[in-house]
Amino acid sequence: MFSLIITDYKTMKETMEYVAYCISKFDEEVHIIIVDNSSEECGLHYMQNNDINFDIEHFEGRKVYLFYYENYRIRLIDAENNGGYSAGNNLGAKYSRDILGDQFYIFSNNDLKFSKQINLRSFELIFENDQKIGIIGPNIISPNGKRQNPRKKKGVWTQMIFSPFNLMWFGCRFNKWLWNLGENKNGKVEWVSGSFMIVNSNAFWKAKGFDENIFLYAEEIILSERMRRIGYYTYYDSNQTILHYHRGATSDYKSRKMNHKSLRYYYREYKGTSEMLLVFSDMCFEFAEVVYKYRVKLRKKVK
Repeated sequence: MFSLIITDYKTMKETMEYVAYCISKFDEEVHIIIVDNSSEECGLHYMQNNDINFDIEHFEGRKVYLFYYENYRIRLIDAENNGGYSAGNNLGAKYSRDILGDQFYIFSNNDLKFSKQINLRSFELIFENDQKIGIIGPNIISPNGKRQNPRKKKGVWTQMIFSPFNLMWFGCRFNKWLWNLGENKNGKVEWVSGSFMIVNSNAFWKAKGFDENIFLYAEEIILSERMRRIGYYTYYDSNQTILHYHRGATSDYKSRKMNHKSLRYYYREYKGTSEMLLVFSDMCFEFAEVVYKYRVKLRKKVK
């Protein structure tokens, strides 16, 4: 059976609406696990504000709220703090492993729509047909129709040195090349978007789950790398399409810096990139940011 695992940060209303949507779109029953990754007990307040009756259990020292929503039993884990995407999803996966014993995990954002009913059985068959598949990613597109899967291999020079200049200087003119999109055909790929991916639970735990040194960004890249190191690979399935709205995405300096930091960690820890080259990438990032801010101020003056 599948566990649908959603890590929420202060968007509980949207998460619950997404849960109801998934229930109507999945062709099989799934276990639903929500991890409240805030420190404000957003999940508890949502249930209280909507007069939802619940029971309380405990898991790894944390409260787990059990309640029914759309006739589905929901498990809501209060993480008590925002440990990041990796830690939140690992917590949900641990609950699934220790309490539910599910074979597959669906790690999902709450800002998705499906073009039609999602055939979970077809994902099961892909795993069954090849025991070395650790991750499956469907066809994910943005509202303007641009594909976000699958991803192919790119190096540190592309992702960390030229990429900031593409964003800040060239207005994303080279995105098609830099975004490392592979061909739109089924098969083995480097990695897939973490906004919606299906993972074999046995492979996940053999790979030791998500790397919790990463707070946000690059989690799926690292998980795919961890899978490869133990003999599993990532598979792209173009037969099912998901629309990703990126409601939680931001384009401010803080989020760009966090993305850079996560990629820096990946290249240092998993690719053995030299510190000298990583420092150079830091300089390129900050220089591109300075030029970008100057150009923004200049455009405002012209207006």
